[in-house]
Amino acid sequence: MRGFVHVSGLFGLVAGAACTLVVSVDGLSAGVPRALDDDSGQASDDAEVVTDNDASPADGSSDVGVIADVDVSDAVDAAAACTGAHLFCDDFDTNPLAVSWSTSQIAGPVALDSTRFASSPRSVLFSVQPANGDRGSCIRRTVGVSGNKARVELDLFTNGPSGTSYVQVDWLALHLFPPPSGQDIQAVELVDFRSNGASRQLLKRYTTNGAGEQSTETPVVAPFGQWLHIEVNVDFARVPALATLKIDGFLAGTRDLLGTSLTSIELHVGPCFVRDANVSWQLSYDNVTVD
Repeated sequence: MRGFVHVSGLFGLVAGAACTLVVSVDGLSAGVPRALDDDSGQASDDAEVVTDNDASPADGSSDVGVIADVDVSDAVDAAAACTGAHLFCDDFDTNPLAVSWSTSQIAGPVALDSTRFASSPRSVLFSVQPANGDRGSCIRRTVGVSGNKARVELDLFTNGPSGTSYVQVDWLALHLFPPPSGQDIQAVELVDFRSNGASRQLLKRYTTNGAGEQSTETPVVAPFGQWLHIEVNVDFARVPALATLKIDGFLAGTRDLLGTSLTSIELHVGPCFVRDANVSWQLSYDNVTVD
C-alpha cells in the first residue's frame, strides 16, 4: 500500500453546472494522492500559498527544463474557451487560482504564467523540482455532472524531463463519483511512466479499496515539446462504462470503467503524483472545461 492519504472529493461540489496490461501496483505505480506534507509525510490541505505572478523556478536557477525567452507565437490558435456555456471553465486569464481551485505544491511551485500559453494571456505552470520519494503539485476542483456522462478538455504543454531519473509523473486525473461497489476510489489518469529505461504514456483506470490497489493500462502517445489538446470523455450511460482519450482530435486510447453511475468528477490537474523524480520538469495547462 502506498504511504499517503488519498484526496477524497471534499473540495466543494459544484452543482448544475490495443493492448491492455492489468497489473497490481502495490509499491510500484501510483494513482493521484493528495500531496504529501514536507515534514510529516501526511497529506495536507495547508499547502504553500499560490502566487499569481509570472512563474519562475523557486530558486531562480537555470536548470534544464526551465522555460526562458519563449516565443509566444508557438502557442496554438485556441479560441477563448470560456466564452460558451460549460459546467465549469477556467482559462487562467482572469482570476487567481484560489477562486476556482484547491491547490497543493509540494513537488514544486504552481503559478499563473504569461510566458507560455495556448490562449492569451496566461496559463498555469507547474515546475517539478528534483527529489526522491512520493509527492505532488496539483490543482483540484469537483464538478457535478448529469446524464451519467462528462467531457473534460484542456490544453497541455510539457517540455519533458531534464533527465531519465524518475519513475512516474502524473499529468491529469479524473476521480469519478460515486465509486463502484467494493471500491473506495476510481480514477481515469494520464501518466508518464518510466520502465526498462524508456518513457511511455499510459491511459489508466486506477481503483483502490481496503484490499489493495490495481490499475489497468492502455499505452498512448503524447509528444513532448508542443501544445496538445486533451479530451477525455467518460460515459456511464453505456455498458460497460468507458473512458475515451483524444489527443488533438484523434482517438488515442480507451479504457473500460467499473460501475453504472456518474454524478460528479474531481479534476486533478498537474503532476498530482510524482514518484522518485530526480529531474526538473515543467507542465503548462490552459483552457480547462467540463461539459
